[in-house]
Amino acid sequence: MPVLEQRQNLCHATNVASPISSLPQSKIAVSIAMILRNSIRTFFKIRAQRELPPPGDKPPVGSNIVFERVRIRLKYPITDEQWKWFTDHGWRTVDMRTDRRRYSLVPDKGLVRLLAAEGLQREVMHKKMLNLMSDEARAQRRAEKAAREAEMSLMRTTTFDI
Repeated sequence: MPVLEQRQNLCHATNVASPISSLPQSKIAVSIAMILRNSIRTFFKIRAQRELPPPGDKPPVGSNIVFERVRIRLKYPITDEQWKWFTDHGWRTVDMRTDRRRYSLVPDKGLVRLLAAEGLQREVMHKKMLNLMSDEARAQRRAEKAAREAEMSLMRTTTFDI
């Protein structure tokens, strides 16, 4: 007996149902409607901006703080004054286990410099850091890297007659 027929007979004999067929019809209809609704909203770029959650207590070492699409992993303790400065600028603690968004990670060296800076110098460093971590800056760096790689591959394949 061929393997395919054996599998079909086994499925019919054990009466195994697929996970979708075990759901009530109303739940299946709701699931399909939600998928269609989300697809349409994504296609037309209709998305509600999330409100900034209220600032919480000072995060412990090892937690993550985020601002827009930039993430800082706190490997060093911060003072109450530094945490107040971060929250005043929109940084919030996030539980990364439940967050599926993609973030750019600030290097440790950048965090150390930011924590060591004071006043206006901290403001300037913060603005530079956010500009470097922005999607536009990252896309520009990727394009420059691709152009350099294309140029290098062209130089490798081109022969020069001297």
